[in-house]
Amino acid sequence: MARLTLDHHWRAKRSDEAWEKHKKIAIERLNNNNITAGLVILPVLKTGQI
Repeated sequence: MARLTLDHHWRAKRSDEAWEKHKKIAIERLNNNNITAGLVILPVLKTGQI
């Protein structure tokens, strides 16, 4: 995830529209991380190499 400045986050909270856009982007990025982690871990679990 990109690390934006605190000023950016503060501006994003001032307007409901900007906050919703920011929240949607953050949730999508976290979801992508979860999918990637699952794809990396799944083959390890299938082979039993833990």
